[in-house]
Amino acid sequence: MLSDLEKIKIKDSFELMGLMPDLFDFKGVYIEFVLEKNNWNKTQTAKLLNVSLRTFRDWCIRKMPIDIPAEKTWKRTKK
Repeated sequence: MLSDLEKIKIKDSFELMGLMPDLFDFKGVYIEFVLEKNNWNKTQTAKLLNVSLRTFRDWCIRKMPIDIPAEKTWKRTKK
């Protein structure tokens, strides 16, 4: 949970940049931020976000415009 000071810093950052992001955009940017901090490790990022890997994958592939580097994308495996 964020402290009051952390919340103020985030709000001030939005204000300074003149941003009024909607929740969808903010969620995508935050997910991308967490991915970058975890060296694009999708399993670890899903754990940190407290969601299943399947839900996380759905966000990244179908719902969010997240620009995942080509070498870090999911690849289909043959069964």
